[in-house]
Amino acid sequence: MDDHTGGPDEQGRLRTHPRTAVTLSRVAQGVASFAFAAAGTAGFVTTVVTFVVASIICTVGALLVGEGHRILPTLRMGRVWAVAVVGFISMVLAATAYELASVAVVSFLLLLVPLFSGILAPLYGERMTRNGVIGLGISVLGIIAFAQPSQDYQAEPLGLVAALLGGLGLAILWMMSRGLATMNDGLWALSATQMIGPALLGLLVITVSGSLPAGVGMWWLIVAGIGYAGNTIWRLMGLRLLPASTAALLSPISALVSTAMGIVILNEIPDALTWFGATVITLGVIIATRPSPGR
Repeated sequence: MDDHTGGPDEQGRLRTHPRTAVTLSRVAQGVASFAFAAAGTAGFVTTVVTFVVASIICTVGALLVGEGHRILPTLRMGRVWAVAVVGFISMVLAATAYELASVAVVSFLLLLVPLFSGILAPLYGERMTRNGVIGLGISVLGIIAFAQPSQDYQAEPLGLVAALLGGLGLAILWMMSRGLATMNDGLWALSATQMIGPALLGLLVITVSGSLPAGVGMWWLIVAGIGYAGNTIWRLMGLRLLPASTAALLSPISALVSTAMGIVILNEIPDALTWFGATVITLGVIIATRPSPGR
């Protein structure tokens, strides 16, 4: 099949270095995650506007690189709609979590994405390494300490539940995206079609209900959409060569980016127990990414 996903030099480097592509996707998602919190809008509205902006960017990208003719055929693929629904629901949960709890807490709880991906790996023909299993166990210990709600956030328990469910949904999204990335060369078109359906339906709902955001909130959601578009295209690019359970282990990068932005811009300083739990979780993920002996 033809390959029209961008400039040949840039795409060649990213395709031969899939970890670089996944790393870029995590940075972009970190920016999007911070923008979710900064927008201060309801989770559903946040997700809809983010999807609208991201779908426009990816559709324009598909037209520019000669993939426009692939959009309609790709929209008829049932697997694409399944990924679209899972992605949209997961993002609503994640955005709602940012609305209810602190940026630092939600961002680091989304470190559960690689852990859930490892658990789901056998269902998708993948297998965790020994270090992956050890890292998973250490991270669970950190989560026990990390997930203690602080007294400063009365609604934080609901935010924690939303973050946990969002993390599980995003892990499923990683596994499903791996299948799409390896079966279709039109990555810009594939990225756009994952968002067009939910974006149009969601836009209709918030327009009729009069929930369209305005002012500073809208600007932050535009930033979120730009970040999510980058996250989607780079994630698919990396998943062409990396197993989803391996690629998902780079998720902490997005947490570090959004948490750092939260500390600098919103002055959200995690408490001591949160720092301890986050450190243990991070240690577990670092161990999980190390090659196992004999590999």
